[in-house]
Amino acid sequence: MKSIRSKLLTFMCCLTAFVLIFGWLVNSLFLERFYLYSKGNTLLRSMASINQMYNSGEDVELEMDKMQVNQGVQVIIFTQRLEVRYYTWQNVMNLGFGRMRIMGEPDLLGFVNRQTNNNYEISRNYDERLGMEYLDLVGALDNGYYALLRIPIQTITDSAGIANRFLLITAVFSILVSMLISWRLSTQIARPIRAVEDIAKSMSSMDFSRRIAVGSRDEIGSLASSINALSDHLQETIEELQEKNAQLEEDIDYISKMDERRKEFLASVSHELKTPIALIQGYAEALEEKVVTSEENRDYYFHVISDEADKMNALVKKLVSLNNLEAGHDELYLEDFDVVALVRSAAQRGRSLPGAEELDFLLKCPEEAWVTADDFLIEEVVFNYITNAIHYAAGRKFVRITVRQMQETPGKPVRVEVFNSGSYLNDEERERVWESFYKADKSRSREYGGSGLGLSVVRAAMERHKCAYGVENIEDGVSFWFELPAASE
Repeated sequence: MKSIRSKLLTFMCCLTAFVLIFGWLVNSLFLERFYLYSKGNTLLRSMASINQMYNSGEDVELEMDKMQVNQGVQVIIFTQRLEVRYYTWQNVMNLGFGRMRIMGEPDLLGFVNRQTNNNYEISRNYDERLGMEYLDLVGALDNGYYALLRIPIQTITDSAGIANRFLLITAVFSILVSMLISWRLSTQIARPIRAVEDIAKSMSSMDFSRRIAVGSRDEIGSLASSINALSDHLQETIEELQEKNAQLEEDIDYISKMDERRKEFLASVSHELKTPIALIQGYAEALEEKVVTSEENRDYYFHVISDEADKMNALVKKLVSLNNLEAGHDELYLEDFDVVALVRSAAQRGRSLPGAEELDFLLKCPEEAWVTADDFLIEEVVFNYITNAIHYAAGRKFVRITVRQMQETPGKPVRVEVFNSGSYLNDEERERVWESFYKADKSRSREYGGSGLGLSVVRAAMERHKCAYGVENIEDGVSFWFELPAASE
């Protein structure tokens, strides 16, 4: 496959050669004819000038001498009897009574005998003595004289040969120059085209990072700009598609996880409801069949049925609350309130929970700390943290609640931390502890009656507030925390 450079080089060389060969042919075929035509016109003009000079009375001999010197025209003025009145070349010989004989002359007598006034003839004659060819004009003047004007034409053949030889030399030099110019020009044209080709190959390989340096404002520069714009557009499109593809993958992964969680959620709900339903059904059947006879046992059975019904009711309420929070059905009622007072109230409620009497409660709070949030949801969050801490406290068995302002954090939010002594959470437990129905210690689930929804409610509530929350292992236990924006002054 020929490149643009080789094609352009070949075209320029062929064009130069064609022009030179055409010029040589024109010179060879038409230069001599054109030369003769031009010399004939020169003779005619000279004839008219001589006739005018005789009519005006000028110094004819002086002017004809100038004509010979300036234009190379030799002149003979003679009468009807061929008697010479003036001549400017040397091969004219007088033959008695003023008659002349001219070497290589045209048929002057024949012209005189057959001509009429204002008549002329142009002929091409050869002088054998000198070996030269001439162009002669014989014509009649207005005063009755005749004029023979001669101009040599031998030089035209030599001139044409010299011109053709010079043209041949010029042709060689011109072809070399055209090759050099064509090479430089083709290089300039081919370079951006090759760059466009390279960029196109890179684009076909999904590499849109390369660009073409636009150095001209012609069609190739416009093409380079268009390729750069196309590359930018394709890169932006590919990036958008990659982002959407990544988002789609995330959505698919999220849907998959949600479907898995949904299955786990249904299984957990079924598990949580199965035990109380079984207890209620069993104790109710026992009462119906009058298996229990004593009043004391009957009261115990009623108490168990009521307690399990309360647990089921609390579970359903938490499920409804969690669903509303995650779906965004409940509106947030943001207001400024003292979170310290809320924490103290929630801690007081926590001390009345089963198992709290065995724990030591420690509060580390300032006098007050005002925040902006939904106080109802935040109270639920704090109470769920305290409930979780009471259920999992071990070792020294104490719960510490801390409220402090984060001076080192932009915006200085207020952080609430609930710490319980006990064993650390591993990485999986710290990640999954926010899932619905997940319990780090499943063996104690029935012991304290927890449903595994409390921390899920915390997660949903804090995400509704768009506030930070988390859990971390610290010395001798685990600390759950959340942050709220400080209220405006």
